[in-house]
Amino acid sequence: MAVKVCQTCGRNYATEKDYVVGTSRFRKCDRGNVWFNCACHSTLMLPKSLFSLYDPSKSLSNGSMRIFGELENLKDLPPISSIVAELEQALNNESSDSNTLAKIVLQDPSLAAKVLTLANSNSIDVKPPVPSVLLAISSLGREQLRSLALTSMIRQPVWKFLNFSLIEHWEHALIAGSLARQIALHIYSSQPSDLPYLATVLSNLGRVVLGLVFPSELDLVAAKVNNDRSSWSQAESSAGSYSHCLLGEIGGAMWGLPAEICTVALRHHETAYYQNVIDKLKSTRKLSSLADLKREEVLCYLAACSNDLAHDFLKQSTRKAAGGLLTQTMLSAMYESNISPSKLLSDGFVLNVKKAARAIVS
Repeated sequence: MAVKVCQTCGRNYATEKDYVVGTSRFRKCDRGNVWFNCACHSTLMLPKSLFSLYDPSKSLSNGSMRIFGELENLKDLPPISSIVAELEQALNNESSDSNTLAKIVLQDPSLAAKVLTLANSNSIDVKPPVPSVLLAISSLGREQLRSLALTSMIRQPVWKFLNFSLIEHWEHALIAGSLARQIALHIYSSQPSDLPYLATVLSNLGRVVLGLVFPSELDLVAAKVNNDRSSWSQAESSAGSYSHCLLGEIGGAMWGLPAEICTVALRHHETAYYQNVIDKLKSTRKLSSLADLKREEVLCYLAACSNDLAHDFLKQSTRKAAGGLLTQTMLSAMYESNISPSKLLSDGFVLNVKKAARAIVS
């Protein structure tokens, strides 16, 4: 008899091999359960008797694996929220309606507040405000709700730093994600998925990981960024800190984020990695689909370019990375005009982002 059956595709899980072949995104929640994704992308829970199969380090690059072995406390990163894991499971089930999703969200008052805040931040002209979680879910739609679930997976502590602001971190991330979505509309001949937005929002997740492992080091790096007017990577090197790219891949693996998001966290500063995308766009200006190139290459390009443009938007030009400068120059040349953030984002956008960033942190 099968230990578990996927309710979406009918796959049986009867042996250990069934659990490790064609599955992905193993992550432990705050109730001690381990969740994973079936080959059909549905979310399932791993029986406790099989927890020995849970090993997120198997997917890490060599550099990240070395750091993971050196720093024991990386193995103790806070688990994801069980409610968020349950919400993602329901979102992967097309038969789940808004009432079902609302019941799950309402189990976590903090998540419910975030859903309401995000729904009301989508437009500065909403009158009256969205009054209930049920209506908020209907307003947001499944993709935005999924985005919020992924960004809310991590139980983040209340940090009080002199130099690092978690709210400012998410403000920049959400602006960059929105820019990535708009840039994707320029370069794809068809509407892309929500993945460019998500991958870019979470591209600098390694900074959060650094704060969970070495909070004083995070504040030191942030001080160098602020005082030396340098990029984050330059400040890391100057402070002798661990790379946020490597830490981002580790955090993504530990929290069971999609593989593409882990790759973007690791490689969004590696211009040589996404040079193929730049070369393709120079000659064609358009991609017919993500399949034109390796999807991860395109996502890394979008994250690099959008992070750069977000620094422009926030008047932080000294924080641009070298790779970001290249992608912005290439993007502008591709359309024979200067593509600025103000041309890509609507009026009132900053106010909405500030609301959404506070919702994530709350």
